[in-house]
Amino acid sequence: MTAAPDTDDRPTSSTDPGASDRRSGELIAGRYRLIERIGEGAMGTVYLARHEGLQRQVAVKFLQEEFTGNREIAARFAREAIAAARLQHPNVISVYDSGADELGRCYLVMEYVGAESLRTVMEREGPIPRERALALARQIAAALDHAHSLGIVHRDIKPENVLVLDVDGVECVKVIDFGIAKVFLPEGPSGPGLTRSGIVLGTPEYMAPEQAAGAEVDRRADIYALGVIAYEMLVGRRPFDSDDVMSLLMAHLNATPPPPSTVRPDLGFGPEVDEAMAKALAKSPAARPQRATELVEQLDAALHAPVVVKTPTVPVPPDEPAPEPVPPDEPAKPEPARADEGARPPALRARYGLSKSGRMLLGAAALALAGGALSMALRGDPDEAGERPTLTAPPRSPAPSSPEGAGPAGDDDLDDRIDALRDGPEFTVATARQRQAAARSLEALRAQSPNDAALAFVLGSIYARDRSTHAQALGSYGDALRLAPGLGAREALVDDVVRIFAASSAHATAAGELLRGPLAARALDPLVEVLLRGGSGRSRVAALLGEAPFSGRLDPTQRGLIALAEARSCEAKRPVVETLGREGDARALAPLRRIPIGSGCGFLGLGTCNPCLGAAVPSAIRAIEARSPDAG
Repeated sequence: MTAAPDTDDRPTSSTDPGASDRRSGELIAGRYRLIERIGEGAMGTVYLARHEGLQRQVAVKFLQEEFTGNREIAARFAREAIAAARLQHPNVISVYDSGADELGRCYLVMEYVGAESLRTVMEREGPIPRERALALARQIAAALDHAHSLGIVHRDIKPENVLVLDVDGVECVKVIDFGIAKVFLPEGPSGPGLTRSGIVLGTPEYMAPEQAAGAEVDRRADIYALGVIAYEMLVGRRPFDSDDVMSLLMAHLNATPPPPSTVRPDLGFGPEVDEAMAKALAKSPAARPQRATELVEQLDAALHAPVVVKTPTVPVPPDEPAPEPVPPDEPAKPEPARADEGARPPALRARYGLSKSGRMLLGAAALALAGGALSMALRGDPDEAGERPTLTAPPRSPAPSSPEGAGPAGDDDLDDRIDALRDGPEFTVATARQRQAAARSLEALRAQSPNDAALAFVLGSIYARDRSTHAQALGSYGDALRLAPGLGAREALVDDVVRIFAASSAHATAAGELLRGPLAARALDPLVEVLLRGGSGRSRVAALLGEAPFSGRLDPTQRGLIALAEARSCEAKRPVVETLGREGDARALAPLRRIPIGSGCGFLGLGTCNPCLGAAVPSAIRAIEARSPDAG
């Protein structure tokens, strides 16, 4: 028998406001000590508990007592335990145990994760930047493909069932609640699957057409729901929305989802994204991607589709002689004009110090990368949603001849050199494969010219675009700053290093050294901007801003935002919020508005968010708005 200290012997209703207090301290199955109720859903109530033997926190989910006598729902709850226990994946909540207590209440013991739901994230932040949305979708897809490989269909994929947590500065996803999952098990003594055609289970906003019709569903219903989530993350709204459930179901059955490019033209989605989303949300299951990861791969390719532009080819005459070396006491001789000079980018000219083999490497890079030059407009911040890149670079005038003694390290020549490399065909870097090819070609050039600051800088900008090459980015940027300290004034370099510092603790030490050192004069505002816009790494950024040389340059609003980022509890946030209300300016509005208030926090997203800030946050926002009438 299980002990139930400080409670009476009668069953308590989980909907009773006093139920949580009466069950606190109760011991389940002789080992799970209930601590407090942390959430409640349609089918069950979730408690935070402690495993008495292992001394670790777990979550215990009880079937709602009103369903205890319902055989079908109780059997579905038991089936949840069987299905979920088979799922062993880093992006799925682990199930440890299940059973029923002495009063017949079914329970499920799960991994406890103190995180917020994807729904809370989207409501707070609106459209999610492209690279971040892809990273989240990729993890959801990995969880689904794992479940599908075991014959398990979730049937209720939605943002509320996706938890987002920070693990060493990296956003990780946990898919939860397989409570209405359909398990394709062979018919036998245990009988066929419980979920039958004609019964609609799920959430209408994310239902596949066949699911809305009450037909049999398979893994492709989950893929459709993932498509809806991806659409919502990128666009900031669902493809179909209505307060009327039947209208919503009919839209999934019959209506064409509006293309993202027409819903949010300001976000610059191209036709490739429209096509990828249309395929993900196809009415016919056969027309959709057949694996969840395939959907993300197609969307990734669409979001990074290169802009095709016709540009002059880059002639590299095979018989062109290498330039004669110039004696140090003799001024450089101007090269004779050639008929094809206007078509040749300055990057290939001998005056920049490249040998003939170096120029041929650049020509080879053009072939390896399918040719075509992209302007710098294509190199937006990969972590930010923004307008679709447009190619608006004006025709470049030939660069003036270098004065005697000037070389690539001179400011003007260095700028020309960087622009030439970026305008050249080797800088087609819209996809990961193109970036890898570009980096290989430029590394070969750098082996010939190890003191070329421009090459180091451009390599850093390429490596910075992919999380897997952030270490190389910091190394290349560090070399560039050592060779040409003036590059520390370049906004793109500073932004890249700040982004890498915030993105992962693995590179925080190396990035922090650059930010405290050669980039200190320019890094303060970009670091504070991380706190303003939210996202991962805020605590790490706040800690850096509290150190020299940044701490002495902070104003009251910046200090308040740092304190807010470092506060861990509602009680710790409250005095900071009140101080910002008294002293903060309009920059504090966005972070204050992102503080979740009300429901949607805690395990399964069913807890109350920051209950002690329900009045403090709106009061602070009103006070700042009154002082800043032009604030949006």
